[in-house]
Amino acid sequence: MVLHFIINNTKINYPFLKEITNVKDKEEHKIILCAGDTQVLLNAPMLLAFKNVVHMDFNSNKTVKNRKEEILGYIKDAKNIYWHGLLCMPTALISMILKEKDVLKKSVWIVFDEDFKIAKALKIKAAKDKKFKKANNQLIVLRHNVQHIICSSAAQSQQLKIQFNIVPSKKKDITTMFYPPNYDTSLYLKNVYDSLNVSAEKKPLVMLNHKITDNGFVAMDLISGFLDKIDLNIPVNFGMYYLPKYKTGIPELLMRMKMMQYGIDDNCILNAKRSNNQYIDYVSSVDIAVFNFSEWMAYNLIVLLGFFRKKVFLSEKSSLYKYLLSVGFPVFRTEDIPTMDYYDFIKPAEYNKKVYFWIEQQLISEKNALIWNAYYNNLIKKTK
Repeated sequence: MVLHFIINNTKINYPFLKEITNVKDKEEHKIILCAGDTQVLLNAPMLLAFKNVVHMDFNSNKTVKNRKEEILGYIKDAKNIYWHGLLCMPTALISMILKEKDVLKKSVWIVFDEDFKIAKALKIKAAKDKKFKKANNQLIVLRHNVQHIICSSAAQSQQLKIQFNIVPSKKKDITTMFYPPNYDTSLYLKNVYDSLNVSAEKKPLVMLNHKITDNGFVAMDLISGFLDKIDLNIPVNFGMYYLPKYKTGIPELLMRMKMMQYGIDDNCILNAKRSNNQYIDYVSSVDIAVFNFSEWMAYNLIVLLGFFRKKVFLSEKSSLYKYLLSVGFPVFRTEDIPTMDYYDFIKPAEYNKKVYFWIEQQLISEKNALIWNAYYNNLIKKTK
């Protein structure tokens, strides 16, 4: 049996679950949805007919206690265990698996961008408050003892080295395989692209990141000189995997204070939770994205912006900025915005054929789905 522990992030997991249910011998896979409200995933069409799905609310100590033997039974029977976002897993589950001998030897960590964010947030918390020290130490043990890692890009592999000092070795195998794309409607993507209309009369729509750590709301400060000439959107989805105290209303409060400073209307705040097609429609309507974070974030969103040939600003401190430059993606530095005039700021980005082919391969090609399909079919053969 191949066991999958999957956190509740519909945008990331929906296409992956679709591929799992398409592989041969799909009955050899068991999926455990293990965090929060997973009703959206449970009602996903491909899972309604897929019997090997179990929902466990690991955020409840009662669930862990009552179903401990069941969980350990799955782990014991599994030939391979796939952790989709290992560091995103609920604390109760992490505590349990660290007590079990040899679990990490048969585990595969499929890296999510959220893994890096959670690890950094928890490290900061642990430095300020001793009660977070144990949880931080558990994540350190996890990431350094799992022996098989799958990254979605070479740059993500590089991020493992930079942030965690994790590199390939005889004892640690690191593979690069792009996680199935979030958008399961290739034709819809193309249709939206073909129907795009560029109007010189409308104000350009600028998307900002909502991040408050590190640089605060510097992104809003950077574009303050253009606010009367642009329409502004701030998608708000404050990270469902962060520690409970990190999910308070403080980020939104600070953001609203910054908005009040510049006289920005609340209408610019958008809830980022929406269907795939709604998400595609929204991203296609954006003209410019200003993401001033310093770590690896929003990779899939930026690739989708590139598909629609939008202009993207990133901080030069971000490893993602350096990676995008290396593949020829026309990314701009947020640090340059203060010296730009309005027309330089809104000037469209130019995408050459080579980088646009690279973008298409990740978003609308079936290549990644086929790779995963073959990978899992081969894996099942090995476990029989």
